[in-house]
Amino acid sequence: MVRRYVFRPVVVLAVLAALVVGILTTPAAATLGANFVDVELDEWVILMPETIPAGETVFMISNVGVDVHNVRIQGQGIDVSLPTDLQPGASARLEVALEPGTYQVTCPVLNHAALGMRLELTVTDEMMEEPTATTSATVTATAATPTRGPTTTPVMTPTATRMAPGAPIATPMTPTATAMPGATPPGLPETGVTPVAVATPGGVLPGEPAIALEQVVGDLIDPINVVVPPDGTGRIFVVERPGRIRIVEDGELLDEPFLDLVGSTLSAFLEQGLYDIEFHPDYATNGRFFVHFAELLRNGDSMIVEFTVSDDDPNVADPESARVIMQIEQPWANHNGGELAFGPDGYLYIGSGDGGWEGDPLGAGQDLSTLLGKLLRIDVDNEDERPYAIPATNPYTQTTQLVELFGIPEQVFADIHVNARPEIWAYGLRNPWKFQFDPETGDLWLPDVGQNVWEEINYLPAGTGAGTNLGWDFNMGTHCFPIEQEECPLVGMPPVAEYSHELGSTVIGIGVYRGTEIPDLDGVYLAGDYGSGRIWGIGRDEQDDWVMQELLDSDVMLTGAGQAEDGTLYVTSCNCVYNGPDPFQNPPGALWRIVVPEQ
Repeated sequence: MVRRYVFRPVVVLAVLAALVVGILTTPAAATLGANFVDVELDEWVILMPETIPAGETVFMISNVGVDVHNVRIQGQGIDVSLPTDLQPGASARLEVALEPGTYQVTCPVLNHAALGMRLELTVTDEMMEEPTATTSATVTATAATPTRGPTTTPVMTPTATRMAPGAPIATPMTPTATAMPGATPPGLPETGVTPVAVATPGGVLPGEPAIALEQVVGDLIDPINVVVPPDGTGRIFVVERPGRIRIVEDGELLDEPFLDLVGSTLSAFLEQGLYDIEFHPDYATNGRFFVHFAELLRNGDSMIVEFTVSDDDPNVADPESARVIMQIEQPWANHNGGELAFGPDGYLYIGSGDGGWEGDPLGAGQDLSTLLGKLLRIDVDNEDERPYAIPATNPYTQTTQLVELFGIPEQVFADIHVNARPEIWAYGLRNPWKFQFDPETGDLWLPDVGQNVWEEINYLPAGTGAGTNLGWDFNMGTHCFPIEQEECPLVGMPPVAEYSHELGSTVIGIGVYRGTEIPDLDGVYLAGDYGSGRIWGIGRDEQDDWVMQELLDSDVMLTGAGQAEDGTLYVTSCNCVYNGPDPFQNPPGALWRIVVPEQ
């Protein structure tokens, strides 16, 4: 016979208890004698029986949530999961032979298990009498979504609270994420807990790698970024904040800048200036590149401009080729972001800060109607005359439509954001100064410069991230903002690593090491700090948990980083401070290579 075990929740109300009983269904192509188990995936819970009989089992899995989910079953020598993550509304089946014993059922999507998508499954050798047997559970609704943000507060229901894609994810909590026993990190109210799945300094990476810094060149004026073009020449391009791009060739700093925008760049405040240069993936053949800078005559508005290299000299750009791609109005002189990077999908990603002052006074991080406080994604290879196009897979590309009120699923209503900017890829950011794609896997590492107490490093695996809310200004890392607030919801996707301002002040993303000189560092993401000069490595240990190990405690003021085609990582340092002198009056900065330390 075919046995099907259907999970249905039991909700206990103040006066009335209602039991929802499942209905026996038999698949047309069912295997004789198989156990069919219904599994529903929601935010952030797995709904299924916790006890089933042993034998051939078919898990009928449905994603009823609004995020991608998956199922992983581990125990008794078994470790299986769906080959691909389930999109919202999708279903799949997972067939496995289960022996009596205990199994762990989790969602293997990043951080979902830590947010609650895990349970213990008991498999018995006893047959259940009734094929319509149901497992009961009491499910209590989570706290309502914070009132700030692009979506309205969902109605409380007896099942897990469901929210729109990219909407804040609220769970009742102390200022840390889902917690386990341990010491309280510095700067956190004494709760006796530490975040689950969030690494902090003090960990040890496999192989215990170590690094050193080797100076390549000096005599740079406030260098803040490094970029290597994909053309096989090995040249290193260094961004000087006042508005120049310099070339290092064969270990020598060339006298003539590749591009000089000093006369157009506003750099009076330390967080303004020329931020970045990014070469088109086909630069070797088309000569196209893009720069991001604060324009002087637009009072510091962020300008993203396309140029081409000159026809007769590969070490000189053609200034007459300038073509404006985007302008982002800036209300204040700080928190402008600045990073440009082409993703593995060929689209241009742009880091945009929340516009400045402090504390996000505009509420830009959670406001989908502004480009501030976002990670943007645009297509600069469009074939028409527009500066850029919107990729069809961006999360907020809705077109104007007729208004319908009835017979429409709530999820369709939840997906409507009529004022959202279609350039947005992810939101909830304070100041994404540096971010990097892993050149081997395509994973995105996205540090966010913090307010007064915490710095965070976010991680979005390749193929994910559309509409992700990264929490600002509800949270900084896994902690409340403001820090004086003792309790708050954890909003959006938490970071994989964080550190307090006892160890630094401003996170500087460096990149995933893919060089050959330090094998134990392969695949490890490096992040440094402008204020302390420390550099950490972030990766997974033998238990697949995130760990954060200090690799170097230097005495340089780290400002930016870049990666060569061979995987080698470089960093820049300046001798520059807030309210300091004119950049050209500062002591010179330098370009450094990350190398193996001398024995």
